[in-house]
Amino acid sequence: LGLERVRFGERLVVERDIAPAALGCLVPPLILQPLLENAVRHGIGELLEGGTVRIEAARGDGRLRIAITNPRDAAAGAPGRRGLGLDNVRSRLAALYGAEGRLDVTAGETTYRAALRLPALEGGDGR
Repeated sequence: LGLERVRFGERLVVERDIAPAALGCLVPPLILQPLLENAVRHGIGELLEGGTVRIEAARGDGRLRIAITNPRDAAAGAPGRRGLGLDNVRSRLAALYGAEGRLDVTAGETTYRAALRLPALEGGDGR
């Protein structure tokens, strides 16, 4: 996000809402990178005025939930080719956590949301 902030300047605002209970949870390396990249490229990058990427994380019921929400221009339509980022995230979650790992995406009229759900694991088990 730091590099994207240099590129987009004031057009990119990042908000974080991370619950204290989520801070100690492990997240697989680079699992958020493609989701944030999509939020910036297909969300902020399509809007002349830019916008806010919001990152939320919460822990409850043995699960870690992370959501990335960004504005979108529904009139811009879908990209010409299907990207592999979301499929790769889903495959990695399935390989690591089976049915306990999940990625859901919601494309609204003016927002796009990618929501991860995975076991709330703490410590250094290498994930």
